[in-house]
Amino acid sequence: MDSLDSQPYPQGMRLLVQIMLLALSTSLLGCATATKPPPENRDAAAPDPQAVQKAIETGDQAFKAGNRDLALFHYVKVLTLDQENINALYKIATIHREKRNTELAEKAYRDTLKQKANHAGALEGFGLLQLHKKEFELAKDKFAAAVKIDPKRWRAHNGLGVIADLRKDYVTAQQHYQAALEIKPGLPLLLNNLGYSHYLAGDWELARSFFEKILAKDSRYEKAWANLGLIYVRQGHHDKATGAFQNIMDEPESLYHIGYILMMEGEHRTAEKYFRKAIHASPTYYPEANDNLEKIQALLKANG
Repeated sequence: MDSLDSQPYPQGMRLLVQIMLLALSTSLLGCATATKPPPENRDAAAPDPQAVQKAIETGDQAFKAGNRDLALFHYVKVLTLDQENINALYKIATIHREKRNTELAEKAYRDTLKQKANHAGALEGFGLLQLHKKEFELAKDKFAAAVKIDPKRWRAHNGLGVIADLRKDYVTAQQHYQAALEIKPGLPLLLNNLGYSHYLAGDWELARSFFEKILAKDSRYEKAWANLGLIYVRQGHHDKATGAFQNIMDEPESLYHIGYILMMEGEHRTAEKYFRKAIHASPTYYPEANDNLEKIQALLKANG
């Protein structure tokens, strides 16, 4: 799920959310060993279905509007009415994942999966957390389970593609990106990942076509410009690379980036030229570019 910035809301509501979360932390969002209170100490009244549904719907409206904090408030409210509401638990986990509250997200996903082990959304979300933590094998298992239960889980397919790329299994990676694109046609993130996978596999022309396809629809997609510039450098089209990079950075920085890529590729003499250009264009790049220049000059001297 794409992250959206939370909208501000009154300080009193923020405090109430914190109080409600704290009250629930030991039973619902707390440690994995927490147990439910004995039946005799629990409210014997059954949850009010209408009140629960209204709180869920109000939370969903806030979520769609991009106000994650207000949505969280209402989902936590659901748990005060129905402590085992799996829908609310899953939505709380998702918001915490988006907000990088990893520990809380993990606990909420675990609680969700305790109630329903085959909850595809929770498996996918938990996998995304593990992918972010570079726990690749665990993430792969979660994603694979998610798409087996629900083949329409495009984020899980994308995650499996990323992991396959990291393992240089480009064919498998591309299959997962294509599967995700069948669910989310034209999504820039997926097209960019598919293009980069082809770049890694050495098919630069096909990779470039994906980046150009993204930019034809959204000229502000920075990752596509960066990857397009990278391909131009690798193909020796340095002027085109400069133009691509300048869509997302200033000229001195673009010159420095080209020099750095060339240096990493072992093209030291051409890299030296671009570092000098960057230094001339802006003194800001002098220390770092000069350091790389010294490294290149030492290598050139050593190699005759």
